Amino acid sequence: MNPHREAPVRPLAVLALAVLAAHLLLLRVAPPPLSWSHVEPPAPMVRVQLALPPMATADPVPLTPPPPARRPTVAQPGTPRTAATQPELVIAPSMLTAPAAARWRYVALTLHRGVLLEGTASLDWKPVGGTYDAVLGIDVAGLPRREQRSTGEFADGEGLRPRRFSDRQRGEQATHFERDAGQVLFSANQPPVALLAGAQDRVSVLLQLLALARAEPSRMAPGAAIDVQVAGTRVAEPWRFVVERWEAIDLPAGPVRALKLTRSPAREYDLRMEVWLAPDYGPVRLRLTPPNGDWLDLQWSGTDKG
Repeated sequence: MNPHREAPVRPLAVLALAVLAAHLLLLRVAPPPLSWSHVEPPAPMVRVQLALPPMATADPVPLTPPPPARRPTVAQPGTPRTAATQPELVIAPSMLTAPAAARWRYVALTLHRGVLLEGTASLDWKPVGGTYDAVLGIDVAGLPRREQRSTGEFADGEGLRPRRFSDRQRGEQATHFERDAGQVLFSANQPPVALLAGAQDRVSVLLQLLALARAEPSRMAPGAAIDVQVAGTRVAEPWRFVVERWEAIDLPAGPVRALKLTRSPAREYDLRMEVWLAPDYGPVRLRLTPPNGDWLDLQWSGTDKG
């Protein structure tokens, strides 16, 4: 038997296979190696305290409606005049220079519903003693005659003081100045209005402005404003006449220099009134523009005295 005989090959092969199997088993069970990547740490939490204004509390809703607005009160004799309650148009009795009795005649031009019409008009002024009667009549072809009348008296410190105003066109509506009650009353089922000192109607205001222009021309400087309560047949409210300028105008009676005053609408449904006064002649032109776009223009054509 040879002592240097080589070990058999089969057992070695079996052993090598066993070792290889063991390594493979370890590789499958062991965790995979760590992969290092950069990770941002979480941002620190910042606590913010907001300064909120205190909560506003609403006023409690009234359980009853508020009281109605009070009507303006009428100043008693001796009460000082204020711009808030009294008009500015006051004429001292010693300076009142109302014109003598006269009848001013006019050519009447009017735009009525888009149609231009022509006619005549007149303003009859009759002062008798301490009273007066003034009638403005307008006759235009195709339209019913319109007549506005103012009757009243002269008063110390006020000039003309109307007692009744009427407007007639088909029917008649009237306005009464109740001095004792301190109210203006309307026949057109309108609520009464507080009567202010110096109040006028839509006819007497023309003569009152003329009397002021004759008595106190210094108050008629361009830019001056004259406030006066003016009543129609449905409302009596403050009107502001602004003195614009002296104008040289050509009228049917001839050229004349007159002072123009304008009452501009305070609201969209107000009447616009423009009046031209010639102190030596009278109211020589009157233009009325209602809110519907129509207009009436009276231009002086002559004067009948007495």
